[in-house]
Amino acid sequence: MRRTTGLTLAPALLSIIFVIPGLAAERTLVAEGSYAGHRSGGTEPHDSWKLWREADGTYMAEVLPGSGARITGQLVQTFKFDRQFLPSGYSLSLARVKEGDKISLSCRRDGGKLSCDTEFKGKTSSTSANVKGPCLVMVDDFTGLDIPWFFAASLRIFDANNRHGKVDGYVLKEKSLGQVSLEADDSDADQMVFRGEERVEVLGKPQTVRRFEFGTSLPAQTNEAGESEVWVVRVLANGLVASMSMKGLPGSGFELAEYKEYTKSVP
Repeated sequence: MRRTTGLTLAPALLSIIFVIPGLAAERTLVAEGSYAGHRSGGTEPHDSWKLWREADGTYMAEVLPGSGARITGQLVQTFKFDRQFLPSGYSLSLARVKEGDKISLSCRRDGGKLSCDTEFKGKTSSTSANVKGPCLVMVDDFTGLDIPWFFAASLRIFDANNRHGKVDGYVLKEKSLGQVSLEADDSDADQMVFRGEERVEVLGKPQTVRRFEFGTSLPAQTNEAGESEVWVVRVLANGLVASMSMKGLPGSGFELAEYKEYTKSVP
């Protein structure tokens, strides 16, 4: 799943907020927070988010980009989870201020079927694929994907699979202007490994986290250019990413910058 760390969305393919009519007033705010992104010279706001529990017991994380995300336009991403907090959908909505365009995308898993709907300049397109169970959705050539929440979703599937096997992913691609297709990510290069528990400082407090490594070159740490291709991801007990950085480059990646919990986060 190399696309997860270097995605860039084609102009004709971007997004939607998946909203369930009639449930908005009944959902409960579980937690909210933000991630900071590490860049040369310091950190910048990467995102802000709110985690909701719907009336039916499912979850929804609504994510807005921070100033450090370098997003042009108004972008909202939604990561949906089922009652066991396993990924069940992904959507995004992008309104380009200068162009005046609204682009929308909504993908959802219902049992063994993954369905996606898109809209751009009034043109709609739909596609679907048969899936074995919880899976990830990526948009081909999209750089705006919120990496911390994407990894949180990935690790929930990995844990559910007893930390064995490949996390299934599907890539939404544009076949022709306005028409899309879903293709299985058949890359066997990416690996995910559990490295044990660590005691680290998170938000100014020592906490126990689980450490995972994810990359295209495990067990090697660098590519031919000498650049790290392995993510080190530290996860809190509630499943949220505490921090993530490229192996050997501690000043890279993202870290949890703010967090408020109002009720039990996840199962």
